[in-house]
Formats: sequence, structure tokens, C-alpha cells
Amino acid sequence: ATTNGEELVVCILDKKTTGDNSLYAVIKRTCLTIIGVMSQCFLWSNFIDKKGESEKRIRNVFSMCAPKLNTKLGGVNCSLSEELNFKSKKAMIMGADVYHPGPIDKANGHPSVAAVCASMNPEVTKYVARYRLNKILKNETIEELSEMTKELLDEFKKRNEYLPDHIIFYRDGVAEGQFEKIMKEEVKVLKESLRFFYDESGIQEPKITFMIMQKRHHMRCVPVNKDEAHPDTRNSLPGTIIDLKIVIADEFSFFLLSQALVQNGTTARSAYYRILLNEGDFTADEIQQLTYNLCYLSARCSVSISQVAPACYAHHIANQARYLVKFSPYNVANANRGNGNRRGGRGGLGGGRVGVNTSSHQQRPLVKNGSWDRVMNNIENRMWYL
Repeated sequence: ATTNGEELVVCILDKKTTGDNSLYAVIKRTCLTIIGVMSQCFLWSNFIDKKGESEKRIRNVFSMCAPKLNTKLGGVNCSLSEELNFKSKKAMIMGADVYHPGPIDKANGHPSVAAVCASMNPEVTKYVARYRLNKILKNETIEELSEMTKELLDEFKKRNEYLPDHIIFYRDGVAEGQFEKIMKEEVKVLKESLRFFYDESGIQEPKITFMIMQKRHHMRCVPVNKDEAHPDTRNSLPGTIIDLKIVIADEFSFFLLSQALVQNGTTARSAYYRILLNEGDFTADEIQQLTYNLCYLSARCSVSISQVAPACYAHHIANQARYLVKFSPYNVANANRGNGNRRGGRGGLGGGRVGVNTSSHQQRPLVKNGSWDRVMNNIENRMWYL
């Protein structure tokens, strides 16, 4: 950790790089896991225009980064004027996502990184993050969800002197055909770990409301009545909900357009929320209003964003945590052939998908010598990932 009380390192980079060994990655690794100090990187090209230095551009850059810097240093940028309706005074909001490497990195054994965050105060403006390396390659689920949740609950109890009695969980990054797998490998695991954790504390386990948030879909909507459209872009207004006719009939789900689109000539994309478990007994209006309100609480922005803040945070955590893992590259395809797997006509292993055990001798490919570095404890429970 720092010895002279430094709280922030500012770095100006000459070009944008995102690889594991890039300057940006080295800065983040060093500041987070070795020194224990917040960092903020800027691109030099953002400060200048074709005519040279631009005072206006400099002001714009700093005005956009000021909310991030304030939050990293412990400040709060905004909160809602009214209380959020959690149907409980002791609720906790969680968000989760998994970072998956690109095709080339996947083929070389690069692991996926799972991230979870949880709110720590009633105003839902303070979040704590945890992340882990997935040991199984190309695994879509969060393998260490139980361990990360327990750490987040410990921190929640330390700050509030009680445990939450209701957890509202927003899971990002789940494809259409994976819901059953998520229910078995995440929701079930989450409930079992909570039951054990709360039994040790001698109190009743919390209710869970678990939902999937999907952004990759083909639904677009525009108002039929022009009086209900944005006067400039003709898009639907922020807060538009669609929960009839085009949603799946036997599901509890809804589309929410939460952001204001300022660019002309484009149609805003809504987020699709699908509730898999509703132990909190939310009505459609209640969960829709809560979800919409959470879109206004991103520390990075002064207006509503296209998704709930905890899911957005989880995405950023996972993307930064990919620089904090270690592994030994290897040719996954060759290793699979060496284990007796053969390619089928559909391009997978034995005609199926990588990662599915179809017999006892077929093993899911694993990360080689995988490990992860922890953020230094003096900043671990602060919002370092913005």
C-alpha cells in the first residue's frame, strides 16, 4: 500500500490499448494489486483537436471523468429523491456478469472472469465488488458465486450491523438457451449458500428475486402516437415499458427503455428483463418501477442509462478483472484431441458443445495454472472499477 497517503494516480496514454500486456493493463494491475491506489487513465488524443490543444475538449474530458473520480475517492454524485421500493428495509441489490475472451484468446486457454457486486447502503449508491477466475474454459456460469456472496454479505453486515432479508439479483450476459443451467448452477447454489450462511448466524435466510437482463435482442419500438414520442428523435420516452403481446406469455418479463437517445436517425434499444425467481412477491408495476429507478443511479453518468446500475458495474468489474488473472496459454484444440475427443460434423467435440460431458472420459477443458490477484485490502471495498 502507499506510504504517503496517495489516493489517486493519473496516467495520460498516447494510444488506446487493451491487451493483457498493454500499458493500460500494467497500470491497472500495479495500482490495484501492488500499490493499493486508485487510478485514472486518459487518452492524449481526447485533449486535442486538429488545430492543437482545445480548452473546450479538455473541459469536456474532465467533466465526464469528474463523477468517476469523485466516486473512486469515496464521494456520492447523486441519489434518488424518493426511497426505492424494495418491499423491505433491509434489502441488498446485486449485479453479476462474466467476461469471456475473444475467439483467439479462448483457443489459447484464456479464462473467463466472473464478477459480482452488491449494494452496501439503503440509498444504493455504494457498491462492493468481488471477482474470480472461472476454472473451466468457456464456462458461462459463475463458478465461485457462493464464496463471493459470502464475502459481500460479511462486508454488508460490517457496515450496517445486520444482514439483508431480501436480495434482488440482476444477472447480465446470459443467452437464451442457458436459463435452466443458470437456475441449477447459480440460483440453486446461491440459495444453498445463503441458507448455510444465515443458519450460522441464527436468522432466517433472505428472500431472493433473481432476474436476467438481456441486451442482445432484435426488438425495437417507436410510438404510434407522435405526441408520446421524443420531439427531436421520435423515439419512445425513457421509462417506456412493454410487457404485453410481444413478451413470452408464460414468463414474468418486460422490456424497459430507460435511457434518452439524443442521436437522430437511430432507434433506441431497450433492455429485456426476465424474472426467474420472485420470492419477494413483486407485482409487475413494483419490479418495473424499481428497475427503472436503478437506471438513474450509475456513478458514471448524470442521467438514466440503458440498464440497471449494478449490472453495468458488474460488466466493468469483469472487464477490469481480466487484467488481474494469471494462466499458462496452451492450444485447447490439441489438448482436447490428446484427451481422446474428436471433432464431429457440427464443429464441436464429438458433435456436441465444448464443455458438455457426454461420457465419463470426456472432460471439460480447464484453465492451465490459473490464479487471480486480489485488489489490495485498503481499496478492495471501494468502487475502484469505474
